[in-house]
Amino acid sequence: MGGPERRKDPRAPVWLAARYHLVEEAPDLWYMGTITDLSAGGLRMAGDRRLEPGAKLDLEIALAHRPEPVRLKGEVVWVRSLASGSEYGVMFIELSPDQQVELDELVQFLIQKRTQS
Repeated sequence: MGGPERRKDPRAPVWLAARYHLVEEAPDLWYMGTITDLSAGGLRMAGDRRLEPGAKLDLEIALAHRPEPVRLKGEVVWVRSLASGSEYGVMFIELSPDQQVELDELVQFLIQKRTQS
């Protein structure tokens, strides 16, 4: 893990509930996960289900200040086994300009909030 940092977007450590759906599965089959860091380009999430790199996901992220979850699309880029479940790196894909702006603002808000604590 000691290699050079490859991420271009700043990350905010978080603890957010998320639901995810594998695009290739039945549309009503959703799983729960916990997002542990978030950037404008992707997220790190822990969950019970083992996913494979390349898997496409529909994501719903619950935020306290929004009545509806944020809905995004992502692709799994790495997977790590944990004692209970797995951890995944997910890159956002097919973001609209409005979604990108909202993510940028959310991440900046979370980073500022953390530095003020």
